[in-house]
Amino acid sequence: MIKAITLDFWDTIFKMDFEIDLNAYRIQKLEEIIRKYGYNFQKEKIFEVYKDVHKEFDRKWIDECYTMTTSEVLKLILSKLQLSISVNDFEYLVKIFQEAILLNPPSVMDGSKQAIIELYKEYKLGIISDTGFSPGKILRNILKENGLIDYFSVLIFSDEYGKSKPHPDNFLYAAKELGVDISSLAHIGDNERTDVIGAISAGAKGIFYTKELDLKPVKSSPSAILKNWSDIHSVLNQLNRN
Repeated sequence: MIKAITLDFWDTIFKMDFEIDLNAYRIQKLEEIIRKYGYNFQKEKIFEVYKDVHKEFDRKWIDECYTMTTSEVLKLILSKLQLSISVNDFEYLVKIFQEAILLNPPSVMDGSKQAIIELYKEYKLGIISDTGFSPGKILRNILKENGLIDYFSVLIFSDEYGKSKPHPDNFLYAAKELGVDISSLAHIGDNERTDVIGAISAGAKGIFYTKELDLKPVKSSPSAILKNWSDIHSVLNQLNRN
């Protein structure tokens, strides 16, 4: 019997509207600081270093279940460029990198807010999310601005917790904090590797959210498939009957 539900953040509760190229914005601000110190790198060089560090970020995320912090990302960029900047400028860039997403805030996925409000009446709720360049403190603000933060009893963001999905500890910790056995936890997310495989490997139910697309799982055997948030109650009822 399912007693608690955790959700992914990106492409499950919220979606990005790519009106602004956030990576280009971050690189522009990085270049402005570099120019301030008299360095004259070509934009292409800065972009290549940024891209290399992004690859390292992804490698650690995939191979080590670790999310690099914004400070670690910037330190690596500056190290590869062999640059040294002041503490104030470094902290300025950290803030720029973290808050860039607020220039083009994500919007709520269709039906997700209403589903969360309804699920809250029956289940304990939590979020387990990997964070990318936008840390947990920014995602908390987004939840708050959209009137959603109070529905969740536990928020596990990878930059704060120290481990990324699909590491089983994320799901085991969520179950513990929600006061349920791992077998009574269902996790909903759009990523097969991190959300479905991660949840099932930990002993929870893994629900694959396909965002109304006719996607077929290729890496896993989800506990259930959710195409539309309006179907969540029937999906959960079916799981509880099994």
